[in-house]
Amino acid sequence: MIIKKKSIAAFLTALSLCLLLLSGCGSTEAKEWTRTGYFSDENNNFLTVNPSDEEEYEGFYVGLMIDGDSFGWYLPQEGDSLHGTIPGDQDEEITVTVSEEGDDGLLVKVDGGETYHFLPTADEDTSSEDAGYYSMVTSMSKKNVEAFARTVRDAYLNGDWAEIAELISYPITLYPDVTVNNADEFLAYTSDKVVDDSDRQVMEEETCENMFVNGQGICMGSGQIWLSDVATDISTEMNMHIIAVSGLVEK
Repeated sequence: MIIKKKSIAAFLTALSLCLLLLSGCGSTEAKEWTRTGYFSDENNNFLTVNPSDEEEYEGFYVGLMIDGDSFGWYLPQEGDSLHGTIPGDQDEEITVTVSEEGDDGLLVKVDGGETYHFLPTADEDTSSEDAGYYSMVTSMSKKNVEAFARTVRDAYLNGDWAEIAELISYPITLYPDVTVNNADEFLAYTSDKVVDDSDRQVMEEETCENMFVNGQGICMGSGQIWLSDVATDISTEMNMHIIAVSGLVEK
């Protein structure tokens, strides 16, 4: 049987086209991740997602404060989700998948655990540059709040627990469910403590500018420290204090 050259050429062209089409089947490019910023849920759990600015870490920095525990690390994008393991306090870690939900929400699934539904935090009170930026929790000016936060950040990173002790509103509960009632008890608790490496990295990146704020207070880092105006035993006047501290581990 003789096959004409034109028939052979047509057959080869059709075969090449089929192979090209088959090679593209099932291969879809992941869409660009655009949902970043601050998120919260109805149970006062908090989520931050921001693009990594560290060359050695691709993807996004994900900070979680859920059920009273803080977690934070860099997660790569896998398909249309962010997925990986995030370290937390006291050598805890969780593996999570973060995916889009609805028009502007994020869904966080913890492997072997709960599922959390987050929505963007309203930013009406956190987008302006005026003196009332933190007016949700304090009457202090933006400039003074951020100066106070820088003092707190530096003391935390330097392990200056004496300085931190003077800035805390007591009693305060520290991980794991340790309540300290005064500065002396705090200094005794922190005598053998240092800042966990992952929490240190987060706080080193804290600029103390335009910090996240809601009715609970002002969040530093991904929840390592929270600040708010409170009255103390020695004064009924409202003053800025530390109301939560985490990320401390044994030396």
